[in-house]
Amino acid sequence: MIMGGCHELILPRFFHPGATASEPLVIPPDFVDDLVSTVMHGIAPAN
Repeated sequence: MIMGGCHELILPRFFHPGATASEPLVIPPDFVDDLVSTVMHGIAPAN
């Protein structure tokens, strides 16, 4: 899951025709918090 979340942000930079390393990587402010919460608590909603 962590690999998928990171690949969602990183891989498009390499495979998108106009992407360059000089463009800043934009990570949404809540990305890390959401990823950690999902890993710690799972994908399913709390019952």
